[in-house]
Amino acid sequence: MRYNRVIAAVALLGALGSSCTSEKPKDAFNPTPKPTRLGQVVTIAGDYKVRGEPRDGEYALRTSAYGDGGLAIGGDGTPYFGVLSGGDSRIAHVDSTGRLATWKLGNIPNQLDVQGDALWLMSSFSGLDLTRVSLKTLKQEVYVSWKSRLPGRLAVKSPSGRPIADDERSRLDRYWAGSRFVLRSDGVPVLVSKAGDLFEVAQHGELRQWHPSGYESALRKASGGKILDPTFATRDRSGGLILLGRRGLVRVPRDAGASGVAFPESTAKLPPWTGAAALNDGSILLLGGTTATGHTPRPTLEKPDGTMVRLDWGAPRSCAEFDGSLAVIGSAKPGESPSGRTEASS
Repeated sequence: MRYNRVIAAVALLGALGSSCTSEKPKDAFNPTPKPTRLGQVVTIAGDYKVRGEPRDGEYALRTSAYGDGGLAIGGDGTPYFGVLSGGDSRIAHVDSTGRLATWKLGNIPNQLDVQGDALWLMSSFSGLDLTRVSLKTLKQEVYVSWKSRLPGRLAVKSPSGRPIADDERSRLDRYWAGSRFVLRSDGVPVLVSKAGDLFEVAQHGELRQWHPSGYESALRKASGGKILDPTFATRDRSGGLILLGRRGLVRVPRDAGASGVAFPESTAKLPPWTGAAALNDGSILLLGGTTATGHTPRPTLEKPDGTMVRLDWGAPRSCAEFDGSLAVIGSAKPGESPSGRTEASS
């Protein structure tokens, strides 16, 4: 698939696939290759010379797939991602043979997640649309469907299940657009509003406020007393949540109180990080921090003690220079370890 928009998310999530190539796949093509050396990441990236729309049945290496919102990896390693095809927004996936398949579903998402046999799609452009899709039957269940331009309000209740006060309701209504979502380890969808408020989502469309222990103070620290403005939300290795905002991030452990980290003031005027991955040692790898006009990405580690370590991986590389390593994806010197680190206290 065309890698210019999809590749950052693929690298972040460790999707399975193959490096940039224009060669015809052989019978022995392995759709799920494994890394072979330290620092290497396996990605999906197709022929960059291909022009046109993705078609069902094409090998992923021979097709151009312009990303159109979100990427998620199933438990079996199958990648699911949004693409533009025939003027429509579709969900594509690469099957076990390395071929591409696309589905036209009702929701046009900018966020995806997978848990078990369910694919979740959410759009928060001008309202909220959250849909659960069975990967076995493609049956769709709408959890939330609300448009800001239409009359009517979302059903929001307090943690105890009571209706919320009118003034609180008016405040919440200003921050639905731009929300993110993440599936909690128990399978419950959690909505993160633009302000940073958390809500558990019930199947019948009801949002219930969720206040994890320590979350209010963690949110204040991560947002600098302003709104969180989340750019990404994901689970960590222990089933907790990581909420990435423009000014900082919040950790919501599964069995402990929440904690917040504020990014250095020097990052305030830079493009925000838009992806996060939890590492085994408790650190969080931040990716993105770039724009379509060509700002150099800023891969950074946020350590458990709050220290931030900038990873200097050099200038961007073209698809023709790609060798399968995370360094090249992050913009680096092929085959070399990250160098030129600078540390800044958060």
